[in-house]
Amino acid sequence: MSMRERLLEALTNRGCDPKTDEDGDIVFLQNRLTFLIVLEEEDPQFVRLLLPAIWRIGDPDEIDGARLAAMEVSKRVKLARVFMLDDDESVWIGADGYVFCDTSLGELLDRLIACSLRARDVFIETMMGG
Repeated sequence: MSMRERLLEALTNRGCDPKTDEDGDIVFLQNRLTFLIVLEEEDPQFVRLLLPAIWRIGDPDEIDGARLAAMEVSKRVKLARVFMLDDDESVWIGADGYVFCDTSLGELLDRLIACSLRARDVFIETMMGG
């Protein structure tokens, strides 16, 4: 069974009703939030979970604050990454993991989702001056 098939099965078992989008990413809802899973053919054990568009940068003056918030996430949340898209208007959270023979996909998904949510919270808290 491929990694994609295993992830689709694990998400279905969680009641997430996953879909594959036009780019081949796995899209699912959890806690009323949309998540994406990106897989790479060159690295079949690698899994990147994305939480898209957690913050919209409406003013160019916010970009420096967003960079500082991203650094705060890096300091406080393991596995997390913060991405500002090329247009510097949308902030996404990512959490990366590797699947090994004895890795439970359910446990890995739990960890990556929790990591993404924690990173989102730290980013927003920092942007709000907390």
